[in-house]
Amino acid sequence: FQAACFLLMAKEVETAWEPRYAILQGFLGAALFQLRANNTGITLLYVAVCDYDHLRSRSTGKLLGQMTAFGVAFAVGNAACLWPIIQQGHLRQYWDAAFGFNAQYSAQRPLIAHFYAVGVGILKTSRFGGCALAAAMSFAALRLHLSWSRIADRFAILAIASLALEVCSSAVSGMAFEHYFLTWLLPIGLLAGLFIRHCGELTSARVFSGPAFAGACVLLGAASLFD
Repeated sequence: FQAACFLLMAKEVETAWEPRYAILQGFLGAALFQLRANNTGITLLYVAVCDYDHLRSRSTGKLLGQMTAFGVAFAVGNAACLWPIIQQGHLRQYWDAAFGFNAQYSAQRPLIAHFYAVGVGILKTSRFGGCALAAAMSFAALRLHLSWSRIADRFAILAIASLALEVCSSAVSGMAFEHYFLTWLLPIGLLAGLFIRHCGELTSARVFSGPAFAGACVLLGAASLFD
């Protein structure tokens, strides 16, 4: 779901925003939300980027249409998942599981615990070089002065923003849950691929970029399988 959201968003920022994509993003966002409320980082990024692009071009009417299509699809997707729970009278248990758990731990855990949760995630994803490649790409991107006005730069901006949101989502409860860090693998993999491609272009060795990216994906996948 996370990968599908990112690919659709990348396609839209390179071509044009269309209602059908907003509907798909709404259903995907509902699926991510139902899996776990912390998974909505990529959905929030979609809403923010859509708002920014439409407000920048002063197309308020199109923005309202996009957000309406997204909101309706998001609501319908959640309603479809919640209907059996409501029928069985388990809505209160659902609410406690989806929101009460994080609210309880967020209130009880000190501020340092939220940074500790992120630190554990960095250590776990660094064993196979994932965070090192992501950091290298982020540093290179900042040195290159990425601009949203250049289509070629938008993919990197989205990948960096996605990783930042996933890291923030992992820190919400202040607990170092293993499954939170799996959501980092997509943006880390994207940044690793961008870094490898950039290195290949600088050294005129583009033929090695594809195999190197595939190797990075294998290593990142192994990090989750052998944890």
